[in-house]
Formats: sequence, structure tokens, C-alpha cells
Amino acid sequence: MKSNNIIIAVIFSMFVFSFNAQTKTGGVKPVRVTVTGKLMQTNSYCGGIAPTPEMEAEYQKAIPYGGKVFYVRKGKVNSAKAEVITSFTTDAKGEFSFQIIPGTYSIIQAKQLKPLKAADFKSTESLQVDAACMKEWWVKPYYLLEVKTSNITIPGWSVHHPCFVSGDIPCISYTGPMPP
Repeated sequence: MKSNNIIIAVIFSMFVFSFNAQTKTGGVKPVRVTVTGKLMQTNSYCGGIAPTPEMEAEYQKAIPYGGKVFYVRKGKVNSAKAEVITSFTTDAKGEFSFQIIPGTYSIIQAKQLKPLKAADFKSTESLQVDAACMKEWWVKPYYLLEVKTSNITIPGWSVHHPCFVSGDIPCISYTGPMPP
């Protein structure tokens, strides 16, 4: 009889614990939505021997951008005060996938994690940095993601790489001479 009372007490305790856990979270687990996409890249012709029409076509063809890391922050604009919710990296095919709960998110690049400093990007004889563009670029997400309750595929992501500029910041341009 004593063991029956113990079993009943254990079952009752589990029921109460379960009920409390459900009421604290509203009884509903947040829906996780899968976000997928593919990032492509194009390159500029950067001088040298004049390209054949076939070479020119190859430069204009988008190819997968593998190994690119992105970060996801809550909100419509990038802010250093907002925590990074998750990150993702494109694979060799440029594809990515991650899960997140419904909400509004800013997808940003690594250079957008910390506020920009003027010393981080200085113009040189051949590279010009547009300071106003940099301020605007830092706040603006690479992609604004509105997540509802169904899975999302981000369409048509592409990055263009200009000549002699490293990274993916659109506010830096090469103004030096082109190779002969």
C-alpha cells in the first residue's frame, strides 16, 4: 500500500510540474521556420590582355559563393546592442539553411558586427572609401528577413566583386590604374 502511495505521489508531482511548465510558456512551443537560400558571386574583368567574348561571358556568369559567413540579429536595422541570434555559412555550392522562430531579423556580414571606426577603412591612392556610404551600409542589413510561420527560401542572392577590392563592402572602390 505504501508503494502505491509513492507511485501516486510521483505521478501527481509529474503532472503538476508539467502543468506549471506549460502555463509559463503558454503551453505552446515557438514554431521554428527553416530559411534556405543560395548565394552566388560575380567578378569583374580586371585588366590585362583583352578578353575574348567567351572570357567576358565567363566573368559575367554567377558562380556559387562558398564559405561566406552571415550573422542574424533581431530587428529591422543593424545595431551593436542587438544580440546575434544565430549565424550560418554557405557551403561549397553557395547554399545555406538555418532555423529560427517567427520575427523580423537583420542578416549581416562579419564587418557589421561591431560599429565601424574611421581608422578601419582609410582611402589610399588607389582605394577610395565613401564614409557616408559606410555609415549607411553598416546600419542596413545585408538582407531584411521577415519570418512568419512557413518556411522561406531567399531568392536571388548575389555579390559582385569589383577589381582589387577585398571583402564584400560596396562602399570601397578601386581608382588606380588597370594592368596593361
